[in-house]
This record gives sequence, structure tokens and C-alpha cells, in this order.
Amino acid sequence: MAGITESTVNAIVGQYLAKKLHLLPEESVKKLFKGRKQPDFSILEDVKNGPRHTLYVEAEWQSKMMLGMEQMIEYKQLPHADAALLILYPDYLKESLYQAHVNDESLIDLLKEVEFKYMAYTAEGVIGIGKNQTIRLDDIPELISNICKSQIELFDDKAWLKILGHIVKGFATQLDITKTNFDDALPSGILGGQIETEGLKKRAYVASAYVLINQISFYEILSRTDCKLFPKIDIDKIKGLSDIQTYHDTALEVDYDSIFSMKIVGSIPPSLLELVIQAIKILRVIPSEFFTSGGLGTIFHTLIPYEIRKPMAAFYTLPETAKLLGKLVVEDKNDTVIDPACGSGNLLVAAYQAKKEKYGKGFNDEIHAQFLEKDILGIDFMPFAAHLAAMHLALQNPQYLSAKTNIAIHDAMSV
Repeated sequence: MAGITESTVNAIVGQYLAKKLHLLPEESVKKLFKGRKQPDFSILEDVKNGPRHTLYVEAEWQSKMMLGMEQMIEYKQLPHADAALLILYPDYLKESLYQAHVNDESLIDLLKEVEFKYMAYTAEGVIGIGKNQTIRLDDIPELISNICKSQIELFDDKAWLKILGHIVKGFATQLDITKTNFDDALPSGILGGQIETEGLKKRAYVASAYVLINQISFYEILSRTDCKLFPKIDIDKIKGLSDIQTYHDTALEVDYDSIFSMKIVGSIPPSLLELVIQAIKILRVIPSEFFTSGGLGTIFHTLIPYEIRKPMAAFYTLPETAKLLGKLVVEDKNDTVIDPACGSGNLLVAAYQAKKEKYGKGFNDEIHAQFLEKDILGIDFMPFAAHLAAMHLALQNPQYLSAKTNIAIHDAMSV
């Protein structure tokens, strides 16, 4: 069996599912999609005492998870779709199936032993990719039944962090591949010093990828907060990366300089446009609560590789420790808080929340602006960390459009 492809595996899986589930006839699917990309499997599921559900399944190699997620999201957003399921085939199957040299029935037996990662997009939200979120071939019918009955467990913050980590890794890898087209555009001092060696360049690619995802995420939150001031990115009209940069420049005009001053999206190679669009589509299904409750603030500790933090002695306060310190430090609502090595801003955010509690119901947009512009000061040697801290603070109450944060890039130890 030469040339193992996704279609090869789909043909085998399709034969198996056809015996267990009600698959829509190919002719019906073609009529529904009218020339657009069709799902790998289209399923009708009867729910006891309920309506019949239509569920579309996309199968993709695990290394192409972003592409698979993009398709899953598009299928769920169709008017005739109740849910969409993404099944990720382990990449090692390409080799193991190639070596099998057996008939289809034996291949099905082989596939029954494989554990597949999965996620699904339903009316309630996104499920899957958690610690125990793998299925075997025999589990798929029950999973589909549970999805249609809404007997599911939605993504938690850890799951979304995994997704963000995967997106960032994909960007960093592509920046490394296309480095000859990006090195001259690397944000100056993103790591707090000159980027001269190959090792530092690789770290800078990862840091740039994080900043890019942060900026896309932040703009997404802004557009949810005020779609008139910050229009939703119209993906259908995006012809190049400069079109996306134009949206980010809209935020710069409001003076979100600390977030968008590093113009990453306008600097990366044009070949990454498709990857950026995939990221935008995926970030749109992440709940606002993930960002505003500190999800992005945990990035430095949870996702950023140790090799990036180690050379800069970047070992910052963990979120749980920061919350405790914030409560201990803030005694009065008028207290000023300074963190001379703020990192991603966890201690600053803890101080913000502690001060906010002191105000109670009297908290408003003016107090929010006072916190960000006067009462809370953060300093960090690494521009990348300062960027995270500024965004982390600004996201505490995104409905208050306070564009300025009191974050400085400096080596506090040199004072």
C-alpha cells in the first residue's frame, strides 16, 4: 500500500462508519455544498424524543490541526449543521499503514487499536483536546450520539492554552522556514538585546509568534466590545497581510501603542497569510472569559519555552502566588503598586483585582483608567514581557477602552 494519504485512511474509516451510522449519500452532500469543500463524512443522527441532527466530520493529520479546526468551524457555521467534529489521525499512521500490506478488513482492525484526538464544535461551544480526550474507532458512534444529546464537557482554559500553543508553534516553525524574508523585519529588541546568533533568532521567531497571536486575540476582544470603533475583520475581503495590519492600525489610532506598536502582521512573509486567517477563525470561537480571566496572562508560564526564558532570567510570579501577594500588598484602594520585574503582569493584575474589590460597586471606567495609567506601574527588561503585561492589564475590563498602560521597558536592576 504505497502513498498513504488522509483519503486512504478516510476510505477505510468510512467503510466502518457506514455500518454503524447513517451517512448522507454523496449525491446529497454534493447538492448541499455546491462546489465548496465537502466534509469527509456527513452524518444524520436520530435523537430520542428530539429532532434529527446533522453532524459534519472533518478528518485531518494531527500535524495539520489548525487546518482541520478551520474546516470544523466553517462546517458548524453552515445553516444546516447542528455540530461539527474533527478527528485527528496520528501522523505515525502514514508509516504503520504503509508497512502493513494487508487487506481493508485487517486495516480496520489495526485502526481500532489507534487512539485519535478529537474536538467538536456544537451550539454549546467547543469540546475535546483535554487530558483524556482521545477516542478509538469503536467509540465514534457513542461520541456522536453524546454530542447530539449535548452530553459533553466544554473546553477549559488548559485546553484553550494547548490550542494557542499549537498555533504559536506553527507560526514559529514557518517563520524559521522563511527566515530570509523575515530577519530584517524582526522587532528590534523583542528579547531585550541584539539578535545575532541563530539560537537567539529562533527564540525571537517564537516570541514574535506569541506577540502576533496576542495582537490578533486582543483585536478580537476589542471588536466584540465595540464593533463600531473596532470593526470585525472581514476575512472574505482580506487579500494580503497588509489588510489585516490596517485593522490593527485602527487600534493604534485609539492609542493602544503598548499592544500594537510591534507591527508583526505587516512584517511576516506573505506566504503566512493562510495561517493568519486560520488563526483568526479559531480565535473567534474562544470565549471572551478565557482572555479576560487571565488566560493570556498564563502564557509566559505555561507555554513559552524554557529556552526563551532562561537566557533572560525570566522566572516570573505564578498566577496563584500573585493573587495571594496582591491581597497582602493592597491595603487601601488608593495604594500604588510597582513591580520592577513584572514579566507577563500577573502581580500587577492581582493588584488591580485587589484594588477593584476595595471600590466595590463604585468601580467605573475612570477608576479603571486611573489604575492603568497612574496607580499600577510595571517594568521589565524584555519588550515581549512588557507587551504581555500591558495586554494582560488592558483586558481586565475590555469594555472600558482605556488605551494607555503604565508599563516601561527597562532593566530595573541598573537603577
